[in-house]
This record gives sequence, C-alpha cells and structure tokens, in this order.
Amino acid sequence: VQPPARRRPPRALLGGLLIGLGLAGTSPASAQLVTRVTAPGGTSGISARDYVDRVVTTSPDLERARALALAAEARIDEARILPSPHLRGGLGVIDVSGARAPTETFVALSMPVDYSGRTGTRVDAAFAEREIARAELVAAERELRVVALALYVNALAAAAQAATLASEV
Repeated sequence: VQPPARRRPPRALLGGLLIGLGLAGTSPASAQLVTRVTAPGGTSGISARDYVDRVVTTSPDLERARALALAAEARIDEARILPSPHLRGGLGVIDVSGARAPTETFVALSMPVDYSGRTGTRVDAAFAEREIARAELVAAERELRVVALALYVNALAAAAQAATLASEV
C-alpha cells in the first residue's frame, strides 16, 4: 500500500508566497524570513513580534490569568497568619426557675486553635495554588502567542496569494 501522493501547490503560487514572505537567498539553507509585512501599495505593516506582543498585552484572558496569579500570591500571606479571634455578644433570656427571670447579657470570646500543623498545611496549599496559577498563566500566554502567530502567518500567505493572483491578471 502506497501513501497518498502529496498535492503540490502551483509554482506561481509557491513563488509568490516566497516573495510575499520575504525569503531571501539562493539556497534553502540561507533563506531568512523577514517578518515585516509590506502591502502591495508599499505601505508597511506591523512586524510579527509587534503583533504578537500587542495581542498578549491586550488580552483580557491573560489579564484574568495574571490577576489570579496575584491573588494566589496574596493567599500565601493570608495562610501564614493565625486565625483571628471572634468576639460575640448579645442578650439572652434564660428562665430555668419559671419565675420570669430577668434578661441576661452575655459576651463570648472564641479563639480558633491551630493544632497539629494546620498553618503549615495551609501555607503549603497556598504555595501549590500559586504554582498552578503561574503555570496556567504561562500556558495561556504560550497558547495565545501560537494562535496570534498562526493568524499572522495566515495573513501573510493570503497577502502573498493576492499579490500572485493580481500579477497574473
């Protein structure tokens, strides 16, 4: 069983694509990709690096991931402090005698007891949450960069194809 034959693009399209992408040099080993787009009218566009950086800096999804990473960092400090004591007060009616005893006032102070290394466990969990948030931020940024670069390359290919078709007409 032979593998299916690969369909090759027409030479004119391939040549236009290479010219449109700005490949220079006589051999494939010496070819360099110029990442600045020049429109057929001579207007210069944005470079791939600038485009990807702009997408990354203006992405609301990445802003959310950055905020989650900062919040995870703050939870480490929160986990290090001991739980706060609670002060409660109020009025209560206790009538054990059945003789209509007066209303009783009470005040209660409670302090949570941190036993058996719970603070250390909370801090370790907060560190783990921070590492997860950082990893998710890095992964989201990497994925966004790949998508933005793919869209940029697709735009280059479309511009090259349009230039080739325009030159054939």
